[in-house]
Amino acid sequence: MKEENRALPSGPVSERRLIDVPIDQIRPNPAQPRQFFEEGELEELAASIAEVGVIQPVVLIASEPGYELVVGERRLRAAKRAGLSTIPAIVVEADRREQQVLAMIENIHRSNLSAIEEATGLRAILETTGWSQTELATRLGRSQSSVADKLRLLKLEEPVQIMVVEGKLGERQARALVSLSGAEQLSMAKDAVRGKLVAEEIERRVREKKTITESA
Repeated sequence: MKEENRALPSGPVSERRLIDVPIDQIRPNPAQPRQFFEEGELEELAASIAEVGVIQPVVLIASEPGYELVVGERRLRAAKRAGLSTIPAIVVEADRREQQVLAMIENIHRSNLSAIEEATGLRAILETTGWSQTELATRLGRSQSSVADKLRLLKLEEPVQIMVVEGKLGERQARALVSLSGAEQLSMAKDAVRGKLVAEEIERRVREKKTITESA
């Protein structure tokens, strides 16, 4: 199983150090946007760790008592399954607000988040920092429209969001449903999954439904 190959988080931190940390001293990151972990991948990674150990350290922040996870939840879960008592970790020290923002931004940069998980992380950063969407986009190296498009997904009904998290519905497919009512979202989402509809077909059906509604 390929491990994440990411650079260390950047930010106004005072110190980074590499140590072995007892796993039972590590708390989950409350800003972790990722909600879904594929069971087979965890088992495969756990087997690899049992054989050769943890190749890439997790990233933690010092947070009394113990540590808080910033990067590497999949590795940490797999290490627990492999029976490890400690895990190599890079510990980042910063003040509390810097720690929170650092953790959230790093998680947003992960490539294996679903669109809903990423949108949840973006909203958490905005709420914590008070930044505008434009400022957040600049700091992430994205366009403001791309951030706004992600955040719009949080207007979807929860069952539809779950379909996105589980990979049953793609981002563009889901975004086409945002303008519908809650019941219509869920009905069309189920049709899209059942009929394997592409985004263009969903967009066409949404336009037709809105035209009928407006002319009624």
